[in-house]
Amino acid sequence: MGLFPLFFAAHGLPVEQIGVVKAAYPLTWGLLQVVTGPVGSDRPARPDRGGMVVQAIGIWLTVLVPEYSAWLVGAVLQGAGTAMVYPRCSRR
Repeated sequence: MGLFPLFFAAHGLPVEQIGVVKAAYPLTWGLLQVVTGPVGSDRPARPDRGGMVVQAIGIWLTVLVPEYSAWLVGAVLQGAGTAMVYPRCSRR
């Protein structure tokens, strides 16, 4: 998500909408972490392929569909995927 604001600006997205898309990722990740954290901590530590797939879909959607709504959905999918992967990767 670090370079996405430049990508969105290059596609002519207004600063306000760039901020909304940029905020959707951590907001989704933070809200879903409350659910996925306890669920993921009960399983052995291993990368969650499903979460990585969700992240990949979000990235491809963002890159391939040049529309604000697609970028917003892509950011939400990336946040959801990160929330799915994070608890398993951080467990010791």
